[in-house]
Amino acid sequence: MRVAIISKAVNLGGGGSKVATTLARLLQQNGHFCHHFRRDTEYGYEANQSNLFGPYEKLFKWLKFRFQTLGFQESVPLEYFYLKSEIKRLKIDIIHIHDITTALSPITIALLSRHFPIVWTMHDYSPFTGGCIYPLGCVRFMSSCGECPQQSIWPLEGKFDLTRSHLKLKRWLHSKKLYLVSPSEFLKNQACLSGISHKKISVINNSVDTSTFYPMDKNEVKISLGLDPEKLTILVIAFQINSPYKGTDDALKILHRLGSNIQIIVVGKVTKKDRQHFKCLNCTFSGYITKPEQLNKFYNAADIFLNCSKADNFPLVVLESLAAGTPVYGYATGGIVEMITNGINGSLVKAGRWEDLYRAISNLSIEDLNKQSISGRNVALESFSEEGFVEKTVLLYKKILQNNY
Repeated sequence: MRVAIISKAVNLGGGGSKVATTLARLLQQNGHFCHHFRRDTEYGYEANQSNLFGPYEKLFKWLKFRFQTLGFQESVPLEYFYLKSEIKRLKIDIIHIHDITTALSPITIALLSRHFPIVWTMHDYSPFTGGCIYPLGCVRFMSSCGECPQQSIWPLEGKFDLTRSHLKLKRWLHSKKLYLVSPSEFLKNQACLSGISHKKISVINNSVDTSTFYPMDKNEVKISLGLDPEKLTILVIAFQINSPYKGTDDALKILHRLGSNIQIIVVGKVTKKDRQHFKCLNCTFSGYITKPEQLNKFYNAADIFLNCSKADNFPLVVLESLAAGTPVYGYATGGIVEMITNGINGSLVKAGRWEDLYRAISNLSIEDLNKQSISGRNVALESFSEEGFVEKTVLLYKKILQNNY
C-alpha cells in the first residue's frame, strides 16, 4: 500500500504532527510505502519526507502569513497543484491528513478528494469550526459562527472575522467524500453536534511507544536529578503558560496550596516572567525537551502528573505518563476521561474544581501511588500500543480501498 501523510510539522510540532510522524514510521516498519508532506522544515528531512509547497516554499509561506494577518488563510489553495502532481508521481493509493491549521486549505482537500481517497484525523475542533482550535464553551460552531470571541487568539488573529464564511467552507468540504477519524469518542460526538452528523466517523485512539516511555526506579531517578526521594514530586508541563487551554493558572493554585510538602518539575519553555508564577515553590525547570528518553526520565521522577487542561482531545502527554508508570491527576476534559479511571490510574475532577483536585492529591498514600503506577502502565500496554494503532489504521485503509467502508 502507498500512503501520503500530510501534517503541519513533524514530531516536535505538536500532538497532531507527532501522531502523523509516528504513523509514517509505523507504516514503513510494516512494509508499506509512506511519504510525509509537511509545512514546517526547520528540523530538516528524513527519508520519504518533503515540504508540501515544493519549490515554492518560501513564497507560499510568506503568502500564507499575509493571508493570516487578514483572516482568510484557509481560503486560498496555494499548495494544491504541487501536491496533486507529487501524489500522482508517487503513485499514492490513499491520503491521510492530520493537523492542517495554517498549513493546508480546506479547498485543497476538497479538490484532492476528486482524485484520491482521503482519510482525515481530527486532532481538535478546527475541522468543523470557523477556525478555532477549541471553542472554550462557545457553541456557535453548531450554528453559524461569526463575531468570534477568540478573534485575538491564534490562529484567528486576522484583521477581519471570517469565521462565518470559513464554517460554511468546512461544511461544503464535508459534503465531499472524506473518511473522518477521531482519536476519542468525545471529539466524534462534538463533530456530530457541529452539523456533520451525516458523516461516518471512525474512532482510532492515539498510541504511545511503550519501549521509549517505561517505568524506572523513581528514587534513583530523583537522586540523579538532585531531587529529594522522600518528597511527593509533581510534574507539570507548561509549554504555553498563558494558554487559555492549558489551565496552568489552576495548577498553580493547587501547587501553592500544597506548599512546602512537595517538589515540582516544570517541563517546557518557561520565560523569566512566567517563572515568577512559581515563586516560593520548590521547582526544577527542565526547559524544552526534544529527546523522548530524557522526557521519560522526568515522567519517572514524578509521583504524579498534574494536568489541568481546560480543553483537550486525546493528549499524548497523558499516554506517555501512564506508560512511564506515573498516575495522572487533572480535569475531566475531552478524551482524557477515556484514558483515566478514578482511583485506578489517577483521578479526574470537573474542570475548574481545582480544590477537589487539591484534596484528591492531599489524601494520596504511597500504597495508592504504587498501585496506580502499575495500573497506568498496564492500561498503556493493553489499550494504547503502537501495534494496535497501526493495525486499526491499515484495516481502515483496506476497507476504503476495497469499497467496504
